[in-house]
Amino acid sequence: MATISPLRDRHERAGAAFLPWGTPENAVEVVETYGEVAIEYAAIRRGCGLIDLPARAVVEITGADRVDFLNRMLTAPLAGVGPMHTRRSFWLNRKGRIDADLRLVELGDRMLVDVDSHAAGRLVSTLTDFVFTEEVEIRDRSSELHRFGLHGPTGPALLEACAELVEGETPSALKPGSGCVLRIAGHRVVVERDDLCGICGLHLTLPVGGVEEVFETLVRTGHTEHGAARAERELAGEEAGGFRLRPIGWAAFNVARIEAGTPLYYIDYGPNSLPHETGVVEDRVSFTKGCYLGQEVVARMHSRGGVKQRLVALRFPSLGAIPPGDPGPQPETGSAILPHDAPPDAKPVGAVTSSTISPMLGGELIALAMVRSAHTAPGTKLLVQAIGETGETMLEAVVQQEMKFLQQ
Repeated sequence: MATISPLRDRHERAGAAFLPWGTPENAVEVVETYGEVAIEYAAIRRGCGLIDLPARAVVEITGADRVDFLNRMLTAPLAGVGPMHTRRSFWLNRKGRIDADLRLVELGDRMLVDVDSHAAGRLVSTLTDFVFTEEVEIRDRSSELHRFGLHGPTGPALLEACAELVEGETPSALKPGSGCVLRIAGHRVVVERDDLCGICGLHLTLPVGGVEEVFETLVRTGHTEHGAARAERELAGEEAGGFRLRPIGWAAFNVARIEAGTPLYYIDYGPNSLPHETGVVEDRVSFTKGCYLGQEVVARMHSRGGVKQRLVALRFPSLGAIPPGDPGPQPETGSAILPHDAPPDAKPVGAVTSSTISPMLGGELIALAMVRSAHTAPGTKLLVQAIGETGETMLEAVVQQEMKFLQQ
């Protein structure tokens, strides 16, 4: 049964437009926008954007042997991970394909795992199959725990203005890969930092029963000017702007995460992908720790130094800046990619996985794409299929040195 956000009615009253996440038979309804994507995007870059995440599941792993067990199962090194620290990791099958993309946060007495809701059942089932004598229990707690994302530079200060610190460092002291526990409106909230949009990204996990109160507290506080901040702005002669919080939808988040070169599971890669194809293998895979499921495939691919295809970043410099609302041709997910000198009957060498017009790059078109390795050298020119009002056309794109478009 598809997950329905506890805030669904609130979003609808606020004029939200929704879109399905997943296939029609198991889609999760998420907010696409509240009607002003540009303003929602601006909140991410200049204030903070609060996004509801009903398509994210929360898996809880308990037991004295959980860290040792997971260290033997997952691609990331977990030995010695301490409370309030996080890891990114893949869960692979025996063929080395990615069954789930995970963010894990260790809390001292348990570990919480953030995973796409469509991969949660598979994760719990297949991981549990490997528990034999270990003291480990794996449960999907998504019906009890819910997730928000808070993206933007004022996010830490906003949390500190409305929360009590329970454990760990204050939100403003958090580095990527660390977390803390807060109390907001009387509810215990786990916070971990992962900068998916190229700017401070805080991810909140809290009991379903506290979702409405915590959300409203964040919105109410985010729309007011904190006393010390107001005084500082006034002394500097600046306009008081508060934390500039704004509830945002998928559309604004998607623009910001593509600019940051952050690929997503089920969009830019998925269950049929190998770690070396994703562009984030170094962030999630250890090549020095002990065995884990699928390691032989990963090690063999690493030693041979190549894969058939790889996720890359594409820019379209010949188009220049695209004016807001321009109806010109743009690539879509699945758009074919051809060699630059390809004849008319050439076979595609790749496909676009994500694309957007980047405000931070002055309105330039950018994309992530899965491309055959022979065509992924930085500077390689490609032709990308695009659809416009007058039909199909081919746009010239250039492969980038790095996945991310923005330099932090």
